[in-house]
Parts: sequence; C-alpha cells; structure tokens
Amino acid sequence: MSYNYRLNHPICENCIENGIIVKSDMVDHVEEIRDNWERRYDETNLKALCWSCHNSKTNRVRQERNKK
Repeated sequence: MSYNYRLNHPICENCIENGIIVKSDMVDHVEEIRDNWERRYDETNLKALCWSCHNSKTNRVRQERNKK
C-alpha cells in the first residue's frame, strides 16, 4: 500500500503546499495507528512526506502526547 501510494504521490505533500518540490521518502499516517487502528488502511489517512517533514510531524505529535 505504501509503495503504491508513493507512486501516485512522488512529491512531499507538505513541501508542495509551501511551493517546494521535494521527493517523498515515506508514507505517514495522518492520524497515528496507535490512536485509531481502524484507519490504518484508509488512504484518506495517508500522506506522502520527505524525511524532514516526517520527523517534524513525529516530534510535534510526541510532544503533544507527552503534555497529556
């Protein structure tokens, strides 16, 4: 599923929103699997990201989780 999604989304979806062209390196779950197992195969819950955007998003989510 990840491979096919990246074939259809070869550019980082966060970067392209900011007018930057960067290849996607991985597919991220917008809503993490641990937070909603039912959406793990839901393509509307996927986003192709470069490593930089993925790491930023992951760090932000971890910080928010630790505040709870």
